[in-house]
Amino acid sequence: MLYDDHTRNSEPITIVGAGISGLTAAIALAKQGCHCQVLERNDTLSQAGAGIQLGPNAVHIIRELDIATDLAPHTTQTEAIEIYDGLSGERLTTIPLGSRAMTRYGAPYLTVHRGDLQTALVSAAARYPKISLTTGFKVHTIKEAKNHVMITDEAGANTVYGAAVIAADGIWSHTRRHLFSGHELSYTGKTASRSLVPADNAPASFSPNCNRIWLAPNAHVVHYPVKGGLMLNVVAIIDEKSTEPGWNTEQSTEIIHAAFRSWSHGIRDFLYSIDRWRKWSLAELPILPEWSSGKIGLIGDAAHPVLPFLAQGGGLSIEDGYEVALCLMRSQGQYEQAWRQFYRHRIDRVQAIQLASRRCGEIYHLGRSLGWSRNLVLKLLGGDKVMQRYDWIYRYRSNLA
Repeated sequence: MLYDDHTRNSEPITIVGAGISGLTAAIALAKQGCHCQVLERNDTLSQAGAGIQLGPNAVHIIRELDIATDLAPHTTQTEAIEIYDGLSGERLTTIPLGSRAMTRYGAPYLTVHRGDLQTALVSAAARYPKISLTTGFKVHTIKEAKNHVMITDEAGANTVYGAAVIAADGIWSHTRRHLFSGHELSYTGKTASRSLVPADNAPASFSPNCNRIWLAPNAHVVHYPVKGGLMLNVVAIIDEKSTEPGWNTEQSTEIIHAAFRSWSHGIRDFLYSIDRWRKWSLAELPILPEWSSGKIGLIGDAAHPVLPFLAQGGGLSIEDGYEVALCLMRSQGQYEQAWRQFYRHRIDRVQAIQLASRRCGEIYHLGRSLGWSRNLVLKLLGGDKVMQRYDWIYRYRSNLA
């Protein structure tokens, strides 16, 4: 439903973007009794995208918002993360998860395809009459007045009014450009290429419920089960100068073959057997001084894109959606104050994860001599000690709840 001028005395909170952070925010708001309208620019909700790893920090929120039942058939509980040297094929360490994660963090570590996560979020949102979802709404202008925010679409045919606006429109956010012109993405010189492979086509040596990371100079590979274990999500990150926006650019198999030619034959032959890859260019955003202006604010990748090397992009988006809803609802209509509180509450954690993820990517791609030292440290530490280094991520619980 589009809200016109005659309904502005009962304006909902407007959410721009029906991705992970936007839908999480909508569900969290509706669960507290708030009306919200979600505006999605695409005519249909896309099933494109890579797999997503959901650490216990995100799974706790999924449970709290009653999304777990919708999501369960599509997830795999990760028993361990196995780290290998890509050149020799040697296993360096195994980080225990499974029941260990349940005991240590109170929730499992899950893997899921992005499209399945979004479908589960849509299903959960549909149970709340207080949530409306409008597709095909391409935001053109956002104007704030004294008591509301007005959003007009590109055709100028539709205008909606909201008490406040949550911009969850992703890494190429239109709203961010509107609020913070001059703060542009910077590309890292790396691309991530993905493919979905039937699990039956994977080498017999691949553990069905484990995530594997393969490390080598200037490249690494991650693969893990999605689609309830029926498919394997494979992501190959290489040094490649590319500044193309979007998640779905075709990647040349010749580039993949060249990048992994010197790798151990087991993983190399598996990568060579994949005949279709889609890639995206990895980008960062300088830290914004704020995530909001007045009643309009950013969450998720629109506010703080994070490199994928700690697998926390999805987790941060879920945390953001949950916590921005708490801030807005507790503000009693003082939305400018709520957005400032949200920024103060989130910025240190977000920056810490951005920094740790960037550093993790550098370590993954170390050259041969420093890579040898990295491998030795991983072997000497052992999986339990490595897992302890991520306690600060996985043990996170919102103190707003």
